[in-house]
Amino acid sequence: MQKDRKRLALLLAAFLSLLAVGFIVAQYPAELEKAPLTLEQELDLQSANNGLYVPGQKNLAPYRLALAGRLHPKIAAIGSARLLQFRQEDFNVPFANLSGMTTLDEVSRESHALFSAHAPDIVLLGADFWWFGGFSAPNSRPSVCDGIPCAGTSEDGYDAAGAYAANSLWRGKSDTADKSFDAMLADIREQRGHFAAAAAPAEQDMKAFLDLLDYYHALNIKVLLFLPPLAPSVQAAMDDSGQYDYVDTLADALEAAAADRGFGFYDYRHSLAGSTDCEFSSGAEGGAIIAKRMLLAMATHDRDLRTRLKLPELGWDIQHYTGHASKRADEVDFLGLHCPKNPASPAP
Repeated sequence: MQKDRKRLALLLAAFLSLLAVGFIVAQYPAELEKAPLTLEQELDLQSANNGLYVPGQKNLAPYRLALAGRLHPKIAAIGSARLLQFRQEDFNVPFANLSGMTTLDEVSRESHALFSAHAPDIVLLGADFWWFGGFSAPNSRPSVCDGIPCAGTSEDGYDAAGAYAANSLWRGKSDTADKSFDAMLADIREQRGHFAAAAAPAEQDMKAFLDLLDYYHALNIKVLLFLPPLAPSVQAAMDDSGQYDYVDTLADALEAAAADRGFGFYDYRHSLAGSTDCEFSSGAEGGAIIAKRMLLAMATHDRDLRTRLKLPELGWDIQHYTGHASKRADEVDFLGLHCPKNPASPAP
């Protein structure tokens, strides 16, 4: 009899938990349909629900500033949308993903606003090579059309620390403009857009970037500067074209500038062990596993970062989700690259 009562109590508790979850799921979208929500209300929802997966503010700069003010991160990721897969789950200290800028000028302006009041210990600073040639940024998620996030479905958006989840893309529910990287490979062949060739990094862009590094140095922020990877087949097309020597020149200049300021520099265009096209969300944007690979590679050289990472979990995720852009069990071959998507087993 006593065992029956305990079993009944457990079943009742489970039922009530499911009811509570159902209530939250039902109320969350309804809450956001009430117009308009303030930025603070959106951040409240983002924190309470471990993410914001519906349209919100139209201007992402105030969002990033408010998010940093709330989280007071010890580590922050700064750069374009190519950095939006760095996640709190990989760190044992407070982290904020403050990426999503499109130009070097935007990165510089927002860095001054973000860190004037509260500076993190470490900044993961990703540099896009097209910042230094006066080229436009690639079409990347999330674009700003209706704010946070700009997405066609309510399953895409930002987690509580600012990382972006392109769930509808990874699940094959929305289309990509870069199927099989065809559009990006065509840009390389035609040397157009952000893949236009240049004789050398633009002097004014280099000066602006060095000024940004000096700003971080003055705040005593440790910078881990890196060139994020392109998908291997996209990088190979760039290399084979013979038209992008200026990027090698840029890498050498960034390495020297970082060394002069006591910063780390990492060039992941060719040296990210184990990465494949299948781990990318587009030709220029690595997925969550690419971000984890970069963290692990940096950690082998930098003790300060290494002690702030959840290394066993990080290594396990890389091994378990090799070939995936996300940790979703229902990820499909959304790029049409014939990528097998079958994580081995649930996490222990």
